[in-house]
Formats: sequence, structure tokens, C-alpha cells
Amino acid sequence: MCNRDNLESNINHICDNLELLEAGNIYELRKTPGKPKCATLAKQIREDVEAIAEGLEECIEDADEEQFELLAKLLGALYSEFSALSKKQPDALTNTFKTKQVNRVLVPLKQIMNSEDSVQYLDLLSETDDEQITGRDRSTYSDAVIIMSQYKTACDEFRRKYFNKLCDHLW
Repeated sequence: MCNRDNLESNINHICDNLELLEAGNIYELRKTPGKPKCATLAKQIREDVEAIAEGLEECIEDADEEQFELLAKLLGALYSEFSALSKKQPDALTNTFKTKQVNRVLVPLKQIMNSEDSVQYLDLLSETDDEQITGRDRSTYSDAVIIMSQYKTACDEFRRKYFNKLCDHLW
């Protein structure tokens, strides 16, 4: 979990060590007992920088997990709605508003899972600005359900792989 207090503490420690170096207050330069050596300061700075890098990585991972879980829940809700519509009218075309709403969830999910092998199979719903266009320029409800089910499967695998959580059956 991201601990911003630890990050701030490491940053302050680095600043203190850099001030010692800038002022020349180190044993090797002053020959004054009780002052740290250059090698000691360098080691401390390296450890602090590594701790900061790890801490930032954790913060980024936390943010990615939160974003992912939010999008996965939104996808689950959309999937449920489109499944119901698909049962009533499987070949009915989605309108521009619905298509854009679904793609607003799918696009960032695809970006989060960009490094996964499954991403090559994750498509977006066909968008068109003209409501009069029909046929293959627009997705049907059943097309949307198929696309969202592929995202669902990819999300489940991504969650297991990176967040070590069992599927919450959000769908």
C-alpha cells in the first residue's frame, strides 16, 4: 500500500544528506570525527532513492488497481443491461449514446491491460456519428454482449494475475 509519509521521510533524508555534501561537512573533506564519509552518504542516498522508487511504484499500482476495479464494476453493470437488451432484441442496433458510453469504459480498460496477450482480441463497439447509418457501421446488442464478455474474461484474468484476488463475480 502506498505510504506517502514514508516517501516524504525518504525525500527529507536525501535533502539532509545533500546539504551535508554541499556544505562540505563530511569526514573525508574536514577530517572531523563524527561526520559521515562520502561513501556512507552515497549509500544512504541510494537506499532512500530506491525506497522512494518502490513507494512510487506502489502508489501507481494502487491507483491502477482502484481505476481498474471501478471500470470493471462499470463494465459489469453495462454487461448486465446489454445482456437483457440482447435477449429482447439481439439484432437491434445500438444508438450512438449507448455505444459511446460503453466505449468510455472499454478504452481505459484496454489501456490498463495493454501489455497483456489478450489485448489483441479486445475490440471496441463500432461508433458512428450519424444515427441514420445502419448495418455493419453500428454494433448490435448481441455484438456488444460478445465484446463485453471478452473484456470480462480479460479483466478476470488480469485481476488474478496482478491483484491476486479471486473473481468477485461482478458480472
